[in-house]
Amino acid sequence: MTYTSHFARSLTVLLIVAMILSTMPLPVWGSMASGHAPDARPIVNSSFEDLSAAAVLQLDPNDVGNSTLPVNNTGALHFSPAIDGDGDPATNPSEPLPVPVSRVGAADAGDFVRYATIDLAAEVRPDRATQNPAGVNVQFHIWNDSRKVDIVRSARSDAWGAAFVQIMFDDLHLDGTFYYEISAPGYTSAPVRTFRFDQNTYTYQVQFGAARLTSQVEADGRLVLNIESDAVIDDTPAAVQLVGVRLVVTSTTPTEPQREMLPLLVARRLDDHHARAELYLDAGDYSIMAT
Repeated sequence: MTYTSHFARSLTVLLIVAMILSTMPLPVWGSMASGHAPDARPIVNSSFEDLSAAAVLQLDPNDVGNSTLPVNNTGALHFSPAIDGDGDPATNPSEPLPVPVSRVGAADAGDFVRYATIDLAAEVRPDRATQNPAGVNVQFHIWNDSRKVDIVRSARSDAWGAAFVQIMFDDLHLDGTFYYEISAPGYTSAPVRTFRFDQNTYTYQVQFGAARLTSQVEADGRLVLNIESDAVIDDTPAAVQLVGVRLVVTSTTPTEPQREMLPLLVARRLDDHHARAELYLDAGDYSIMAT
């Protein structure tokens, strides 16, 4: 009886091992030729295929922010509405409003030059609320119809998604129609804009010799500065400004005094052609210019 029970247990173990082996994938050996290694091509069990298919992740596009997979930035670029509506023709310029220029030179029609400066501002607007608009490299491209001007400037957007550049043009590059666009990888661009410069309208003028500055010291020590201008002085608080430096003579360079800048001074407008400033200064030598 003891021998019979041991045999039964051995038979049971063999049956269990056979059942386990039957579920495992079996390799199929290819033909074997003399001098060649066997070509083993295992057959993949169908249950393994089902497991592989079950491992494929189906991601919800609305739940991408919770995924650890890399996500490409998407969104749109817009010209800043706040800058578009500030009333300044030189910021985000657009037809039909021309951009005025600045003039520097003699008061007469002789020796002078023109130049212009424009400011371009864009906004980065991502498609997803979880996407940070900061740090996007926005490219500003501006050119004119003759292609004598072809400029590219770049700026990174700030925490609010704003990007800004300033571009200056000399008097040799103010003609024709100008075009500009904005772009950034992964973002759709705003439509191209066009504008022109109005070279006969000045937003700012510097005329050499068009104003005269005289000074006198009163009995109480006040320095009185009187400004007379050929052009009409704007009726604004800071229309006439005074730039001054104190001349400090040193023993090392007595013929070339050092210059210490004074705080910017503002003269009081008296009428269309006159302004005055009154101030107290320490004893010394000074150089003051009115603008």
